[in-house]
Amino acid sequence: MFKDVETRTFYSKRRADRLRKQLANLDSDAFAEHRRDERLCKACFYLGRGAVAGQAFTEYTCSSCGQRTMWRNTNTPELCRKCADHDGLCIRCAGEREWDSEETKEPCSSSSS
Repeated sequence: MFKDVETRTFYSKRRADRLRKQLANLDSDAFAEHRRDERLCKACFYLGRGAVAGQAFTEYTCSSCGQRTMWRNTNTPELCRKCADHDGLCIRCAGEREWDSEETKEPCSSSSS
């Protein structure tokens, strides 16, 4: 048996507690104003934290308009701020920034049968 089972258990429980807190914040949208300022949907803001990013300004291409833009680190977004604002989309995942409901629906298929 491991010598440090108590320590490992402590950190495991702490990870679970952090996840519960993140989910509670997502459900209540506890930091809605800051989330909107950052142009993020609830999932990217509350659950997407902790991504590995290098501390170097990085150029990226907006997947909507094709504009090349500088970003503050290597974890670049999907959209530029202008496109995210114009279409009300999340700058990170390009999904809707504000969800009409919490219900998850399958996307419509764009191909014809």
